[in-house]
Amino acid sequence: MYADVQHYIKAKDYNQARKLLNSTKKRTAIWYYLSSVVAHKTMWFDTALSHINKAIELDDKNDIYKRFHAKLMSPPPHHHHHHHHHGGPPHYRRSGCCCDCCCCNGCCEVNCMHLICADSCCECMGGDLISCI
Repeated sequence: MYADVQHYIKAKDYNQARKLLNSTKKRTAIWYYLSSVVAHKTMWFDTALSHINKAIELDDKNDIYKRFHAKLMSPPPHHHHHHHHHGGPPHYRRSGCCCDCCCCNGCCEVNCMHLICADSCCECMGGDLISCI
């Protein structure tokens, strides 16, 4: 099962990976780690962080988890140079963004009216804007 999740992550099919994870009742350290990776890839930074913390809590001898945690905590390299121009954190989807409707429920809802948002929803679902509308 975890091998399948890792396979989907490698294939960048985060939707399937998340479905598999969500269908599992047993939440082990590796579950939280993989869930954190999927969250990170789909820009759910808060979830990624809380899940990797949980993985470390459950298995604090695991260096892979600690390395991933360190990676989450360090800003992306290209943010160092242009720090003053952007202002604010990197563009992660945080709860409250209009994309939540799509990414969580697995359907593109009508209330993603902003094109950019609709586009990120649909891409998050593995499609793109055209096939989504």
